[in-house]
Amino acid sequence: MAGSVPPPLPRQSRLAWWSLCLGILANMALPIIASIPCIVCGHLALEAMRRDPALLGRKSALAGLTLGYVSVAAAILLAGLWMILWPMLPDTLELWKRLY
Repeated sequence: MAGSVPPPLPRQSRLAWWSLCLGILANMALPIIASIPCIVCGHLALEAMRRDPALLGRKSALAGLTLGYVSVAAAILLAGLWMILWPMLPDTLELWKRLY
């Protein structure tokens, strides 16, 4: 069959890829700075895939969203823990000075 055109290759969603990369970055180095764009890119990628079923990358977008939300939850948990424990620090330091 000379002259036949091959079918187009499936397209990978760039937003899904960015969501995954930012999610990994959010959990390794930049928790709040990278997690917000990670979540935004993940939701935009899923919306684009809903509109265009030919786009690939649903698992990447979901993984990025999961990493982004885990990073935000960890940051909130650590901030809450810090607010609870910070007032106890002067008493703890005073106790250590008396004991040692």
